Amino acid sequence: MKAVILAAGRGTRLEPVTSDISKCMLPIVGKPLIAHILNTVKDAGIEEIILIVGYKKEKIKDHFGDGSNHGLSIQYIDQKEMKGTAHAIGMAKINTDFLVLNGDTLISSEDINNIVKNHETAATIGVRKVEDPTNYGVVEDEGGRVKAIVEKPKKYVSNLLILRTLSQSNKRRQRNGAIPRCQCGRRPRLTIVSHNETENRLIIIERQMDT
Repeated sequence: MKAVILAAGRGTRLEPVTSDISKCMLPIVGKPLIAHILNTVKDAGIEEIILIVGYKKEKIKDHFGDGSNHGLSIQYIDQKEMKGTAHAIGMAKINTDFLVLNGDTLISSEDINNIVKNHETAATIGVRKVEDPTNYGVVEDEGGRVKAIVEKPKKYVSNLLILRTLSQSNKRRQRNGAIPRCQCGRRPRLTIVSHNETENRLIIIERQMDT
């Protein structure tokens, strides 16, 4: 299995701290934030990495190189236009199951293994319960299945914040031919790769830290 890590964003809410460095490269306990994520992915047994990069990508590439010094194999894909998560994931063009992680969100290897172990459908989405869901994309669930994805809901839909997804290959995504739109009329920030949203499964993550 491969992991796709989304690390193209600038992190405008952290300016001026991110004026010359991307958010994922901010130091946390002596090393870049994304280094902790890569270590966690490796601990979960995943060593093939695709990094979707963009803003200040040179610093990311200079630090990690091809990944061999970190016990990983890293491929870089440059997202030149910030068209959202669905666009970024589509650039990876993977023909097998893969894990998608945000480059600014810490997760435990146990939670990654939990997602992988429970991945039985077209897509398995990791979510986290939050007190105030109005600033996030959230999932409305029905018996542990995805009923709808709502971006920054104005009224309460659920408190399940979207974190990441384990999804099927691009071939299946192309065959199914659909990434459902969220209720705001745009494609959701997270790729869902099924004709039928009820095929997408939820896994609730209890341990997670977001910058």
